[in-house]
Amino acid sequence: FESEHTMKTGSAREGLVLAYRTDRFDFVDGETVPLSWGRMAQDHPELAAFVAQHDNLKVGLEHVTSVGAVVVLRDRLTGKRTAFGTTHLFYHPDACHIRALQFYTLAHAIEALAARHGDCPVVLGGDFNFTRTTGAYRLATTGVVKNDDTCWHKGFKFSWGGDSGLGDGDGAD
Repeated sequence: FESEHTMKTGSAREGLVLAYRTDRFDFVDGETVPLSWGRMAQDHPELAAFVAQHDNLKVGLEHVTSVGAVVVLRDRLTGKRTAFGTTHLFYHPDACHIRALQFYTLAHAIEALAARHGDCPVVLGGDFNFTRTTGAYRLATTGVVKNDDTCWHKGFKFSWGGDSGLGDGDGAD
């Protein structure tokens, strides 16, 4: 086995590992994708301009340490390339809006990597910390999260490091 190890950003002392069998796959390309404000602002400036109008959301994205690891591997048997990715999205029960933006950033990053290698298939897994009732899940399964989605409304309960943002903590959205 070989692996690509990716540390979270900031002072977090943990990360992700994406491992693969070297008798079956060759590493072709890969990158670490910070799932935070800076990466979103770089890759999606129009979305970042909108997010910047919502202080709690921007501050939350500035502080999250989540990353994604994305790689392209070549199958030694078939010669075909596949893009693989993994992540562990932000966990707070009232932060579905942050997870939706993190998933959006990661999905676009792995799609761009796959496109650089001939639009190869994509396999994305990890701990997404969302359920079927959330906007992030709808984004992952349909490609769309609407402006009036409950994840955005629930997100107003959340603020980074403040008691007022803890919400009811039921994790339903």
